[in-house]
Amino acid sequence: MKIQQLLSQTPEQLRKYCESLGDEDKQSLYKQVVDEAKGKRLRELKQLSKLATAIEKTTDKKLLMSFHGDDNPLNGVAILSFFGKLNRRLVLIMHSSVYDKDLKQLNELDNLLPQMYEELRPKLTSSMRNYAERELRFSNFLRDNIDTFKFLEKAEHGSIAERKKVTIELTRLFIHQPELNFQGDVFLLGLISQHIGIFRNHVKHKVDILIDLLEKGLEKLESIEEDTEKYREIEDKLMDERSKVMKELRS
Repeated sequence: MKIQQLLSQTPEQLRKYCESLGDEDKQSLYKQVVDEAKGKRLRELKQLSKLATAIEKTTDKKLLMSFHGDDNPLNGVAILSFFGKLNRRLVLIMHSSVYDKDLKQLNELDNLLPQMYEELRPKLTSSMRNYAERELRFSNFLRDNIDTFKFLEKAEHGSIAERKKVTIELTRLFIHQPELNFQGDVFLLGLISQHIGIFRNHVKHKVDILIDLLEKGLEKLESIEEDTEKYREIEDKLMDERSKVMKELRS
């Protein structure tokens, strides 16, 4: 069957068709899809990506490893789709007074994103893999604390007492993060900085300095692919500054 004919079929029809093929035919079809994708626009790539996904889900991953290089144009579509859905999840979390339909979508993304990442992971370079894992970990952190962000949304235009209460809650989150997460630190400290000045202005300046250090440090860390001595040196410096500000916030 020709590629254009296959593109008109439903996902279920594609799955059944791919399951009926032998290993060599699956490899041949996958190569045709990759070749067809070269030079195509994003809209066309998305269509071809559906066929590629059907082949991938019905084929031993080892048989398709040779196609997972940087020159495979379909890799970009999968990456865009993953980060697009990750961004959508962040929007739903931060605007957390969501309607039932949005809450349903949020729950669907909770289940879908880890699956998407596992399928995408073998196709990623080391640096892209590290970046994707950081973004997913950050998204999971926000999702786990969605109740705090609902509270934050209500306190945005509330009384000083309400803003003080939410700042204390955000500070607890910062101090008690279950794992080191500099990206989460930057986000939480930014929210803390917005509100802490109303009752602890002397600490706000130190929080802002740490935010700047963390942002610059993250840029440096992202440029280092391996866990080198330089990476650990930057990380140790950030952890030291983080501890100092944490001590101020505890007091």
